[in-house]
Amino acid sequence: MSRQQVLFVITLVIVLAWSVVMAALGYVAAIAALVPSLVLIVQQFVQAGRQSGSSAGAEAVL
Repeated sequence: MSRQQVLFVITLVIVLAWSVVMAALGYVAAIAALVPSLVLIVQQFVQAGRQSGSSAGAEAVL
């Protein structure tokens, strides 16, 4: 695995673990507020992982 992939996995595990801890402690309102942010984080990581191999990613945005 490359360094970028390792950092991606570590970040994803931390975010998901934090969500599990909050759910276990019963912070339903906090979880509900964080769900959109968590979805965006995961979406951005997946998109960045897919575009890292191609140079067309920057051109597609423009």
